Amino acid sequence: MRRQLTYTPKEAQRSHILNKRLDDAFLEQQPFTEALSLGIFTFLTTFRRACDAARLTHGQALLLMVFRLAGSAKMAFSGALNSTLGRERYAIRIYRNAVNWLFSKYATHTTMA
Repeated sequence: MRRQLTYTPKEAQRSHILNKRLDDAFLEQQPFTEALSLGIFTFLTTFRRACDAARLTHGQALLLMVFRLAGSAKMAFSGALNSTLGRERYAIRIYRNAVNWLFSKYATHTTMA
């Protein structure tokens, strides 16, 4: 039987390399959970550096961000990605909005105090 792949061999190789680079960047870092609220800064710094090293676009980074979260933080972020806001189809549509949402949720004034 012939199988039709979604990716061409070149795209599959690029995807594998991107995943490897991201895994290497997060090798010694625990996934971000709500347990350590100040860990959001470490998470976002590591994520940004990994995405820059992998030469990801903001659109690709937005989709991969949810896979680097864990626990209730992952569920809350997934819910915010898939929820609607007014007439907009999705509440979080761009990478900048995702970073701002994470800061507003986990780096509040009371947490910083």
